Amino acid sequence: MREPPLLTVIIGAKCSDGVALVADRKLTNIFGGKPEFRDKIFGDLGHFLMGYTGLEGLFDIFRKSVVGDVQLMLGKDPYTFDNFVSRCSPPINLLNGIASRPDYYLEILIAKHLWKDSELHHIDANGKYNKVEYMAIGSGYEVANALCQSLEFDKITMKEFVKQAYLAIMYMDQYCPGLGVGVGPDGIPRIKYLNYEDEWDKEPSTGDIVEYKEYTKIQLAHFKEAFDAMKSVDNIK
Repeated sequence: MREPPLLTVIIGAKCSDGVALVADRKLTNIFGGKPEFRDKIFGDLGHFLMGYTGLEGLFDIFRKSVVGDVQLMLGKDPYTFDNFVSRCSPPINLLNGIASRPDYYLEILIAKHLWKDSELHHIDANGKYNKVEYMAIGSGYEVANALCQSLEFDKITMKEFVKQAYLAIMYMDQYCPGLGVGVGPDGIPRIKYLNYEDEWDKEPSTGDIVEYKEYTKIQLAHFKEAFDAMKSVDNIK
């Protein structure tokens, strides 16, 4: 039988003015308990952000191994802009090798921040890595792709991309409960901007969030109208 999917979604893109990562917040309890809501994008080392799908415990081990490397090197920096992804690959492969089920496997999106040289990378469950312009991972990747994949990333801004990614996550939260994607009551997706002109990553402003919420509200209302119209046609038949 087909294994259940990774119940989450992380969406990233390299846009005209920077790299952006957007993630839902829902953590599905593998033992059947109530879900919890926490961040899925982390920046334990400066200028590197990571979003993950898979078992939270495995990712926690991975994060601690990265931070431990830095602490054990006693002043030396084992992670650079050029080697960060390649150094992260073997631990991901190793951890997935000891995971008990494929649906627990880690998959990672990494945003490396270095002014205009900033990059987005994907590490799959086998530890293979690639530089990408856009990627969505997790159970919600198909819905995310439907709304985001065709965007012209070299022309649009991070805000324009995040607006669509935000909509995708809130659509899944409302209409696709089986995907396990969500933000919690009155919650919002986790969003990170890595602007080419700024040294550090940033959170969206209050104004940005209001704009995303209003856009999403309007678009979800259009979706509902379309769904209701299709139901009416079916009832007539």
